[in-house]
Amino acid sequence: MCQSLPLPETEHANWASYQGGVPVRSHNQAAEHVQNDAYGEMILTVTPIFFDERYVDLRTKDLDTLLAYLAKLCVRSIGQPDAGLWEIRNGWQEHSFTNLMCRAGLERLERIKQAGHLGPISLDLTSARIHAADAILRGVQGGALRNGPTDFSNDAGLSQLPILGYPNRELCESTVLHITREPALRRGSEDTGFFYRYVREDDFGKPEAAFVICSFWIAQELARLGRTPEARAILDQVLLAANHVGLFSEHFIPATNSQWGNFPQAYSHVGLINAAFAVSPPWSDVL
Repeated sequence: MCQSLPLPETEHANWASYQGGVPVRSHNQAAEHVQNDAYGEMILTVTPIFFDERYVDLRTKDLDTLLAYLAKLCVRSIGQPDAGLWEIRNGWQEHSFTNLMCRAGLERLERIKQAGHLGPISLDLTSARIHAADAILRGVQGGALRNGPTDFSNDAGLSQLPILGYPNRELCESTVLHITREPALRRGSEDTGFFYRYVREDDFGKPEAAFVICSFWIAQELARLGRTPEARAILDQVLLAANHVGLFSEHFIPATNSQWGNFPQAYSHVGLINAAFAVSPPWSDVL
């Protein structure tokens, strides 16, 4: 890694583009964004090292030091404005998703510590987790977790409450079901199985295309909540967004059956794999 920012994002006004989409840009302004959910996500990524004996050689003092540092960053990020999961360019605010990821990371560190791992750490992890949980609850309205305490719109990213192990099942289920109604992408009153990330305006106006991984998230979470038939119905619909060789893009417009955004999009395929496992019967049922 060169540890330097990429070149500035540039618009190319005179360049031809795919199906007339404008403007054409090179590079990405996202390098300038603060996305504090990343700290909790990094903790989640390395947590299996401490609970799977195949990774015992990776349990090092350096990893302990890194986790202690990430814990401090999680605590520092709780309740702070950032660009959020979706890399909002302007109007940064406190995001429930960031608070949720901070809580998830801190809770995993508690479990690692209780399992007898993790070196000395100056933080009271339990108090830090409770602080994050209190921040999450500030974003609850109408029984569902919303984008944040100053913006009570729905956000499909928050459908991940169940898979992140949030302990309030009622809030998990209510949030997921709210999201299945909005930001659902519909044809009239007909469900399509596709979802916008959100329907609020952002830096580019209101979203026009579904975000493919949102459908896979929601299918996965519905299955986790015991609503497997609904999850499979969504998955069956979304599989139609693949191209002739089974690849998914970042965005999809069902009305025109057209793929948009990054292609192929790894994020979408990870979502497909997780959702497919979630809706599949356990091995004990088929062997």
